[in-house]
Amino acid sequence: MVYKVQADPLLLFSGTVAMYKTQLFEQVYPGIYKRLKQICSFLDELKSVEDTAGLISAIHHLSTSFDEYCCKEKLVLFPFLEQLENTNSKAPSCKPFKNIRAHYTAIMNMAASMKQMRSDVQDEHHATRLMEMISAFENAFTQVHRSKDEQLYARFSNCSRRCTLL
Repeated sequence: MVYKVQADPLLLFSGTVAMYKTQLFEQVYPGIYKRLKQICSFLDELKSVEDTAGLISAIHHLSTSFDEYCCKEKLVLFPFLEQLENTNSKAPSCKPFKNIRAHYTAIMNMAASMKQMRSDVQDEHHATRLMEMISAFENAFTQVHRSKDEQLYARFSNCSRRCTLL
């Protein structure tokens, strides 16, 4: 089976589960990590003129959660999907997909929480730039998650109804 994944507005991926995983971890997730690092750097630059301690703590927590999310996918979910692909079968339950969606939702809630902390940044230009950066992360992460949900997980899900948090 060949999967086509719109992981980035400029990139279209296709291949087996193993190829999808490789492309995701080598080409897509590094871009999302880069967005998180840009937010960290921006907040570090602001700390001399703004009270960004809460935001810095939040972005480090968000980055750690994103790293855990990626590790779960790499070490648990993708080997599981590869096994299902090799046996041409479906998952015995929706639990693996619901778990990854729950982690995705938690990460998105952290990003939304950071947006609510906007008032910590007094300068309007800085606050606007921060919101743009957080939104760019959210958009990229959502696009990748939706793509995986629609193009990859749907083939292996054995739900009686489509389970989705998006």
